Amino acid sequence: MSEETDKYLDSKFAEAITYDAHTILLRQKPSRASVFEELIHSAQYGTGKNDGSYISRLKCEIEAQEKILRYRLTKIEVEQTEKALNDYKNELKLYYKKGGV
Repeated sequence: MSEETDKYLDSKFAEAITYDAHTILLRQKPSRASVFEELIHSAQYGTGKNDGSYISRLKCEIEAQEKILRYRLTKIEVEQTEKALNDYKNELKLYYKKGGV
């Protein structure tokens, strides 16, 4: 976490990013939901659930959003998480509809 990290995340339109099981970028003042999500993603990389492919990334995002909703979150965090969950589910449906395997 640093000003430089915040600028990088701004350029990616991201609250946080997990690159692998050991590398997480967080804003200087991250939301609890962001911290939970990135820790879940780190574990997904560590267990091999996320192999870096488009389809595994979508499935991991969906799993992470569903897990986050089990935590005590603010109303805004719940709304953002539910929106993200719906967006990822729709993206996955579209992928399959277009012939993805």
